[in-house]
Amino acid sequence: MKKYTLLAVFMLVVVATIATQLIIEKTDGTQHPFEINQIQNITFSNDVQGIILEDDFESYELNTFPTSGGWSIGYNGAGNQYQYITDQYSYQGSKSFRLLGASSWGAQMDNLLTDTPDVIYFEASFYSESTSHEGSFGLRNPNVGTWGTGITGVAFYDGMISIGSNEITEYVPEQWYKIRVKADLSNNKLSGWINDTIVLDEVDCTYSTVPYTHFYLHARNDGTNLVFFGNVKVWTE
Repeated sequence: MKKYTLLAVFMLVVVATIATQLIIEKTDGTQHPFEINQIQNITFSNDVQGIILEDDFESYELNTFPTSGGWSIGYNGAGNQYQYITDQYSYQGSKSFRLLGASSWGAQMDNLLTDTPDVIYFEASFYSESTSHEGSFGLRNPNVGTWGTGITGVAFYDGMISIGSNEITEYVPEQWYKIRVKADLSNNKLSGWINDTIVLDEVDCTYSTVPYTHFYLHARNDGTNLVFFGNVKVWTE
C-alpha cells in the first residue's frame, strides 16, 4: 500500500478513435453489445502531480482488516469479521478487499484523503458474485448528514454500472471491471472510463455542495452478496 501526496510527474496521452459499440463477452460465450457516444480522436492528458491514495491490498496479511492503509469501518455490514483481505479473487496480484453487506445494513469502508482538489481522478476494480445486492465506490463526507453525504461515485446495482447519475451499461457477474472517474467539481463536469474505454466525456454534473473528505468502498445494504475491490487509486492532475 502506498499513500502519499507527491509522486514523480508523468504524462499519459492517448489518441484513439472509439467505436460506437463496446462488446462484453459473457461467461457462457455470448456477447453483449452496448452503445456509447462516438468520440473521434480523443486526446486524454493525465499529468499526475500527486497520488493521494493508492492501494492494491497486496501488502496486508490474509484474513485481516487493512487498518494500516488508513481504512476504517463506517458501517460493518454483516459484521466486522466478514470484511477482510482475501485471495479468493484478485484483479492483479493475488489479493483483494472482500466486503459483505447485510439486509438494512451496508458494509462501508472509508479512507481519509490527505488532499481534496476540485479536479480529482479516482478508480477501483470491482468484482461481484451476482447482479443483486452489489456495491459502489467514490467520494463522500461521512461527517455531514445522518448517514454521511455522497459526492459522486460508481455504482454496480441490479446488473447495471452507473457513474454519477448516468446509467451506462449492463455488466456480467464473476468478472472484474476497472472504472475510472474524473470529477471536475469547479466546472461541474464528469468523465468516466470502463476498462480503459471512455464512456462519459466531460458531461454536465451537479455535485453536492458538501466538501468531500474520504474515499469509500461499499457493499449494499439490501441483501447479502460478496463483493471484492482491487487496485484503488485517487490522484490529481
